[in-house]
Amino acid sequence: DAPVESPLSKDGRYDPVAADAYFGRRPIQTLKRGAEIAGRAAGLGAAILLDVATDSVKENEKQRATAVVDALVSLGPTFVKVGQALSIRSDLLSEAYCEALTTLQDACPPFDDQEARKVIADEVGDAFVDLSPTVIASASLGQVYVGHVLRDDEKVKVAVKVQRPGVAETIALDLHLLRLG
Repeated sequence: DAPVESPLSKDGRYDPVAADAYFGRRPIQTLKRGAEIAGRAAGLGAAILLDVATDSVKENEKQRATAVVDALVSLGPTFVKVGQALSIRSDLLSEAYCEALTTLQDACPPFDDQEARKVIADEVGDAFVDLSPTVIASASLGQVYVGHVLRDDEKVKVAVKVQRPGVAETIALDLHLLRLG
């Protein structure tokens, strides 16, 4: 049996069977990620339970909502997407939580510029005449730079989208863990 090389199908989609095989061969990676997620959730849960026990839910709500957003951002794109979806669920969450989660719609921190430039170089080499020194937009799955290419000896401005390194595998692992939970 040849080892499974990807948790995704051949067309790049999440494949539960491939993910089971792939992450089944990577128990340390799977356990570490599960522990990271569980640790963040436990810390937040404990803080919220303490607020309930001390009748301080309302007075700490904004602080807890900010902590939830910080946790989602630190856990990565899968959880940012969950937070974005929850930001419009005022039927489930209080106004403070919805407001805090709304910041995830347009406030994802960028990843390192040097790392992004390495991804660009690995993917397309020196296809760009120049590239903006810093990111102009950032999202949960990647970020954007301004670049210029030569077309018929003329500089043409283009958007250069760079996917966060390892994002597909991270999302696949998160979905795998969510399916197991």
